[in-house]
Amino acid sequence: MNKIVFWSLILIFKIAILPAYAQQLVSIDTKLKHLAKITSNYPQEKVHLHTDKPYYVVGDDIWLKAYIVVAEKNEFSKLSKVLYIDLIDENKTIKKSVTLPIENGVAHGNITLVDSLNEGSYSIRAYT
Repeated sequence: MNKIVFWSLILIFKIAILPAYAQQLVSIDTKLKHLAKITSNYPQEKVHLHTDKPYYVVGDDIWLKAYIVVAEKNEFSKLSKVLYIDLIDENKTIKKSVTLPIENGVAHGNITLVDSLNEGSYSIRAYT
């Protein structure tokens, strides 16, 4: 009986330490180099959008200005040349789309709210 308990404990101990061998020690420098490689190969942009006022009615123009920056450095981006802007209703339906040229990380323009738009809350989505 003691042999069974002994060998059972040995087996449990060996199984319990197996995950410890699966781990590899990776230095922080290695992880930072890997992160730097990813961000340089796949740069991301952020769009900061400003409008001229918080509320609008049918017939108004939404005047806007966008700042496009590289996410890593927070500097004006020269990667994209076109900004896409969507006006989205409460049902997540795109009601109007506008494209604006980007010059030196800045775009500006307007969206005209046509008479066919229903009353309600709308969202503006901007992306490159």
